[in-house]
This record gives sequence, structure tokens and C-alpha cells, in this order.
Amino acid sequence: MQSYFSLKKLAMPSSILLAYNKINLSAALALISESLLPIGPSLLIVDSSIYSLAQESTKAYGNIYILSHSKLLYLALIFLSSIVKLNIYVPHSKNGKILRMLLNTASLISIIDDGLDSYRSKPRNLCLDKLCQDITLYLFDLGIPYAMWTQGFLVHKLNKKYLHLGNPQLLCPCTMPVFIESPALGVPDYLPSSAIVFRHPNRRKRLHWPKAYTLIESTDSAIETEIKCFNSSTPIYIGESFTLFYLASYDHNYKVYATITAEFLADVYQACESLDKSVNLRIVD
Repeated sequence: MQSYFSLKKLAMPSSILLAYNKINLSAALALISESLLPIGPSLLIVDSSIYSLAQESTKAYGNIYILSHSKLLYLALIFLSSIVKLNIYVPHSKNGKILRMLLNTASLISIIDDGLDSYRSKPRNLCLDKLCQDITLYLFDLGIPYAMWTQGFLVHKLNKKYLHLGNPQLLCPCTMPVFIESPALGVPDYLPSSAIVFRHPNRRKRLHWPKAYTLIESTDSAIETEIKCFNSSTPIYIGESFTLFYLASYDHNYKVYATITAEFLADVYQACESLDKSVNLRIVD
């Protein structure tokens, strides 16, 4: 993994893109592919868990440098942004003191898709009162109305095809029950004898499953890529996840069983109503 870089080797970037997860990475790739960034080199800073996927996904593009997140790198960028113009594209504006310092020194800030915040009535990762009204939100278009808070900003819709990162790891078609680890989802009392489990990227949010289950880390692809292999009769169990909205927006009518909190019920209901899709819901505290 690349941890150090030479200032002589790395040309002065005009754009800085931060990606903490695969949705952020997909949004960054959409901006790069659609030539939505200022002319010049771009620096893509990613979480270590998606570093290899980012390298593989950017092979076709020139002038893209990839580095892993580090406090030292952020401090260097804070210094750099004080002397040159930097355009920064971030999914979060709450994520730590150093990030806030960097955003305070940036010439231009744009927000890239982080998944559920686009549909939550109250975003969890953005400080709305500190965002300027002329900021642009780059959000994936699932055919679902965004939350009301987005109406106070400029919104540029991104094609959802960019969510298909990597190649499927599943053998198509997948007919076994599928569990997608996500907040609010728990291990049900009744379990099928066999199933496929897509693990949560954060190990602390993972659940304990029977040994007979197939556990997929999905480090080399996005869950949205794997969905193409799901059979329309495959039962899919999921919690509060962007993938829930993606499934609702898909052409097929999947058998989706979602476990959500009461706080999230109105957001899910609005999404399903706008698409004329049905989802089996279970509400938990």
C-alpha cells in the first residue's frame, strides 16, 4: 500500500476527492469519468479498505493519484490549500477536527454522495448550517426524490451505473437467501439451512452467522455489482442501507425483507411509494 509520496513525482493537484466507502468511491469515479472536475491532476484519498478497488477502477484514467487517508496527509493539504487554490469533494463535513480545518481552507467545497444521507430527513454526516447555499451536491439518481434538505443546494445527478464497481464474485444466478449486513438488521430467530451473507465493511458492525453460510467480504466489488446475479425469487434480508433504496430502484421486483427503525420508516415509505415498489418491513427500537 502506498503510504508516502514524493512532491517531485506528484504534480500539484487541482482537485482533492475523499472516499471513505464504495459509494463515495463510485461518486468520485463518476465525476472523473464525466469530466466534471476542473482541468488538471486529481488526488483521490481513500480508506485503506477500498484502496485496491480504487486502484483497479482508475486504471483507465490519467492524472489520477491515489493515496490512503492519514492525518499527516491532511495536515500537508491544509498547508497546501493556504497557498494554492484547491477544490475539495467530500462526503462528510463532520468527520473530525482535521477535516473541518481542511474544509475551512478550501477554495471550493462540493459534496459527493454518501448513500443514505440523501434520503434522510436529517443527514447524519453533514453540518447543514455550515454549508454555503452555492455548494453543489453530486448525488446518484435512483429515481427516488431526495430528502427536503437537499432543495437548499445545487444538485447534480449522477448515473447509477457508476455504482457497479469491480466484478461479481457470485455465480449467477444466485438462488440462496441473501443477508446484507447493515444497521438495524439482526440475526433472525429462524434461519434457513444455507444462505449468503455480505459482510459489513466495519468489522465492529458484523454479526455471527452459522458456519454453513457463505460469507462474502466484497473487497473487490460493490454490492450493487453483485445484485445483478440475484434471482428475482431470492429472499433478500437487509437493514438501513443505501442498498435498500438501490434494490427498490432496480428493474426487477426483488423479495426484500427490511429491518428498520421507526425513525427511518417515513423515508423508506416515500421511496417505495415514488417507485410503486413494495418492501416487507420489520420495525425495531
